[in-house]
Amino acid sequence: MNNKELLAALAKKTNMTSDQVSELINDFNQSITQVLEKNDTIMISNFGTFEVRKKLEKITFNPTTKERVITPPKLAVAFKASDTLKDRFRNNIDEE
Repeated sequence: MNNKELLAALAKKTNMTSDQVSELINDFNQSITQVLEKNDTIMISNFGTFEVRKKLEKITFNPTTKERVITPPKLAVAFKASDTLKDRFRNNIDEE
């Protein structure tokens, strides 16, 4: 499902226009981004948790140049699915 299809499905389900749904999703994305920029965690019930995790520096190997390179530490957004969401997929594997 692409963005356009998602907007159409949500617009139909909520009786809103695609433009209204698009604005709502943009506001939602901005809100999540602002919270994550403050290193806070976002927990959405029955869906999952978004958080910022620090990745430590590590030594990597470039196979082309045969050179070792230090990858600097960085921040990365991580998502952990809730148990409810995981269970929905665990239980549906047998039905396919």
